[in-house]
Amino acid sequence: MCTYETGHKMTAWEGGTKSPSFIHSPNPNLIPENIRGTESHALGHVTDLFPTLLSMAGGDASPTKTGPLDGIDLFSTWKSGSNDSPRKEMLYNIDPVGLSGAAGGFMVGGGGTGKTGKAAQVKMVRSLLNGQIPEEYSAIRVGKYKLILGQAGRSDWYGTDPSETWKAKYMMGPDATNYELLESGGQYGDMKLSDAGQHLVKRGKLYDKDQFESTIKQLFLFDLDVDPAEHNDISEQHPEIVEKLKARIETYAATMAEPLIVVPNTIWTKEHRRAVAARRKTGQRRFPGVPIAVADWWDTEEEMAKNQMKKNSKL
Repeated sequence: MCTYETGHKMTAWEGGTKSPSFIHSPNPNLIPENIRGTESHALGHVTDLFPTLLSMAGGDASPTKTGPLDGIDLFSTWKSGSNDSPRKEMLYNIDPVGLSGAAGGFMVGGGGTGKTGKAAQVKMVRSLLNGQIPEEYSAIRVGKYKLILGQAGRSDWYGTDPSETWKAKYMMGPDATNYELLESGGQYGDMKLSDAGQHLVKRGKLYDKDQFESTIKQLFLFDLDVDPAEHNDISEQHPEIVEKLKARIETYAATMAEPLIVVPNTIWTKEHRRAVAARRKTGQRRFPGVPIAVADWWDTEEEMAKNQMKKNSKL
């Protein structure tokens, strides 16, 4: 989790996606001596690594008969030390399925939720995580502007010392966020609740579809040049930019491959089926209002004993 920017892993916020990198080589043909020890703020995406490394090795990163590579060759930018990257757009995500579905499968031990269906599974995830896990959402940056559409997950600011906001002994599991501490500003006054609505979902137990979706904010536009920590949504002031970036997302969506998560489990290998079945042997817990027994991935053995949870004996 990045405490300066908003968000965390699995989200499209800067705190969940922005990462520093270090480039080193003793070869002056790769990293000239005059730029060693310098910084570059040139935009880059993880998909750029393959064409860049291919170019550094003397390969050809130009388009083939099947089309261009997803990434952009950044070698000339790295070598020059320039902040002017050939990458002008950053596609963070297009998720037509929603991590809530994946999280639901994870929480019941890696399998499905049986006859309860997707709606019950999504409600289960919402009631346990209060909107902290992204659902269907998209995000893109074009130039200095960044657009987020949909339920993009946790978006608070955790400040200098985030440890007090999460006292649970697990890292993955039911939402244990101390929203009152975030709202107070914390010890150093640099914590802050987001206006995305997750704290309202938890306080009001707003897990029904209409309540949840009318509470969670699902449109954000930021100017990252002046607001790199995403404090100020400017979507209402710039509807024309919103529409322009929406159109870019639609262009990418029209050419994207089908997500692997929607591939039916009927084509899973026997080894995959056995692995999923084995995961269901973990302890299980039932939560009030949740119709599905949840696999207990997060408790210690002591906590399991305290809560009198049983182990499954069947595969």
